[in-house]
Amino acid sequence: MNLAFCFGVPKSGTTFLQMILNAHPEVSCPSEHQFEYFHRTLPDLFGGYTQVLKDVDARTGGQGSSPFTDDDRVPVLQAVIRTAAKRGADGRDVVWHGVNDNAITSRCRQYMNWFPKARFICIVRDPRSVIVSSWHHNHRIDNGFQSMVDNLDDWARTAADIWVRDMNGVTELMADSNFSDRMTVCRYEDLVTSPETSYRELFEFIGVTSSIEVLAPIIDVTDFGNMRDDAFFRKASIDGWSDELSSNALGGIIGACGELMDRYQYEK
Repeated sequence: MNLAFCFGVPKSGTTFLQMILNAHPEVSCPSEHQFEYFHRTLPDLFGGYTQVLKDVDARTGGQGSSPFTDDDRVPVLQAVIRTAAKRGADGRDVVWHGVNDNAITSRCRQYMNWFPKARFICIVRDPRSVIVSSWHHNHRIDNGFQSMVDNLDDWARTAADIWVRDMNGVTELMADSNFSDRMTVCRYEDLVTSPETSYRELFEFIGVTSSIEVLAPIIDVTDFGNMRDDAFFRKASIDGWSDELSSNALGGIIGACGELMDRYQYEK
């Protein structure tokens, strides 16, 4: 099974990227997964099962149990991810099975080692837009967010550090010849403003049909004009940050993110 992973810093447009991939007749990529749940819970699950084995062994002759080890988590996680990708096709006969999970951004090297034949697609977005979008998103979904973060300036500092941390990791992998041919980074802004060119590059990377006959309906169905009513997408703008960030916040963002902004061609 051909696997494709899509991911990015939260609010970079990963849902948009996922919808583009899923709209291709040869690709499936369902709504976002949360594989961190398995990363968190498997140790306790294995630990609990180890105790079960010990209890059973004590009642059945004391021959000694054969518990799972930490190394056994990897094949279990791999199986879970492959199953999720297969299930995501929902019966469609596709060439590539995609999965979308933002947490892969911080585990990218690990996943690339686990799945050496997979393709990895990271979406990057201007950190100023990411910060503003995540600010509004967090207010919408988390009633306690306002009590944790006083204002947008404070959030800008926190979110900028997250953006730098995650994009540094991706950038390092892109510079490593052991990984670079299996990963691409696409800019959110290019997907929005130049869909024919950027969609074609995306589909050529994973090796599926990229003719205009295939691209045209995908561009139409993923046009933000058809999705704007969904509160999740809010403005979906590429420069809305200019109306919301203070000069103080902007200075801090440029100071933290400036080098990577240059790398991904964002004007400062």
